[in-house]
Amino acid sequence: MVDARPIGGTNAALEPIGVPGSSFGYNPQIPGLYVARLSVPRAGKYLVVAEPIGGRPIQAVGSLLVKHVTTSPPIGSKAFPSRTPHPRQRAPNAPPSPASTGTWQS
Repeated sequence: MVDARPIGGTNAALEPIGVPGSSFGYNPQIPGLYVARLSVPRAGKYLVVAEPIGGRPIQAVGSLLVKHVTTSPPIGSKAFPSRTPHPRQRAPNAPPSPASTGTWQS
C-alpha cells in the first residue's frame, strides 16, 4: 500500500497503431493503444496507477523511473547493431523468413 498523495492525474486516449493494409503486424482487431501523457516535478521513481472510468472497478499499477538526463541516443547517432537478416543475404529462391524471431534465419 502506498500512502503518498497523488501528484496529478490525466486521461488516456486511444491512439491508432499501424497503417491499415500496409503496416507490418497491422491487426484490425487491435484498434490501438491507450496513451497517457503526464509531467512529473523532478527526477525519481514514481508509481503510476491506472483505473477505468465506469465499468468494473479495477486498477493497474506500474513504476516509472525518471532520470535527470535522458539515456536515449542523440539524434543522428549510429543505430545499435543487430543481426536482423537482410533480404539480399538469403539464397535467391529461399522463402521469406520472419525478421522478428530474435534468431538468425538462413
